[in-house]
Amino acid sequence: MSCYACWPSGNALDNWRKPRRFFGRCSLCSRARPVELYLLWLPDVVFLALGCVRKSMQVRREMAARADSEAQAQVAARHDPLTGLPNRRRLVEAIEQATKGTHVQQHALFLIDLDRFKPVNDAFGHETGDLVLCEVAERLKSLTPLGGIAARLGGDEFALVVPCSSRNGLMRLAEQVIKAIAAPVDCERVHASVGATVGIALYPENGLTPEALLRCADLAMYRGKRQGRAAFRFFEQEMDEELRSRASLETSLLSAITKGEIRPHYQPLVSMSDNSVHGFEVLARWYHLKRVCSHRMLLFPSRRILD
Repeated sequence: MSCYACWPSGNALDNWRKPRRFFGRCSLCSRARPVELYLLWLPDVVFLALGCVRKSMQVRREMAARADSEAQAQVAARHDPLTGLPNRRRLVEAIEQATKGTHVQQHALFLIDLDRFKPVNDAFGHETGDLVLCEVAERLKSLTPLGGIAARLGGDEFALVVPCSSRNGLMRLAEQVIKAIAAPVDCERVHASVGATVGIALYPENGLTPEALLRCADLAMYRGKRQGRAAFRFFEQEMDEELRSRASLETSLLSAITKGEIRPHYQPLVSMSDNSVHGFEVLARWYHLKRVCSHRMLLFPSRRILD
């Protein structure tokens, strides 16, 4: 170590940036010490190196934390927060992935709607309803075959995307889903029971896009609900034709009211014993230019709206 008198003057960092040789005679050893310059700026170099390492480690930690946050955000954006199942967005992505490639296997989309779920919510509260939804999600996950995915679309609607081996296999799976969901749910001293109606659409037979498959499965599911619930239905083309015809009929009916095409007709109520008139009933007849059943241009009785 040298004495203070041997130390060169000036900033050590400047000396490091602009190397210069300093010669001085030490009062302790009485010898010239040209190496004093290096002893002076060496600690600064070490300090700068350690500072760069710390800065690099801090940047790496921040990048890792940001990557973790982005990964968590991606998971949250594609999963249902209540049940943990994939949501509609993830389901659509799964369908798109399953239908890509040159050798695409046939897949089936199950659209599952719970029956009698609203009375459970109304009678026992939303907390019990949430527990029922979570239990249904677990049962669906246990039934999902290899290569399939179970998802919650929202509310009391769930979905399955599964590889299609045969129509009989799909029928057995649909029956298992209905049976599993129909089993009672015991939660917090509450005995809740719901059912399920399933609509099934096939790729590529019924559609080539996720939107088309979801629509077809939805039509099949509502057909099952109208025919008694707790059942499954495969999509048929006539379901789509019936829906389009019904929508056209409802639109024409609204127009017919404003155009005066619906006219009242009075029919007497006659007693069979003495042929006396006891009153009249009013019939509304729709005189339509296109929807005719005779020369009187009356609407077919079978085409009337029964809702």
